[in-house]
Amino acid sequence: MKLVRKKKKKSSYCSKKEQILNELCSTFQESGYVIRREKLYSGANWKALSGKCRLEEQNLILVDRSIPQDEQIAFLVGEALQLNLPLDPKFLKTKDSSSEKAA
Repeated sequence: MKLVRKKKKKSSYCSKKEQILNELCSTFQESGYVIRREKLYSGANWKALSGKCRLEEQNLILVDRSIPQDEQIAFLVGEALQLNLPLDPKFLKTKDSSSEKAA
């Protein structure tokens, strides 16, 4: 009997993008927000989305870890712009390039 091995899927993980995500998280934390990047579950008729909320005295921003890193970055940049947080211009460049790919 011959064993057939499945090919591993190529991960969309990129260490440079992870570094950008970590820098964005630091920007939020300096402004008093708690960032939680985790897999947000969904059910039969519902799906949890990335977003911000308030839990007791904490301002939380939940980021769905199961979406691509580009979308996580675009989400965090968009939230930072809405909250008028100071952003490094390189983050704005990243958001522009990711929105051009979507168009």
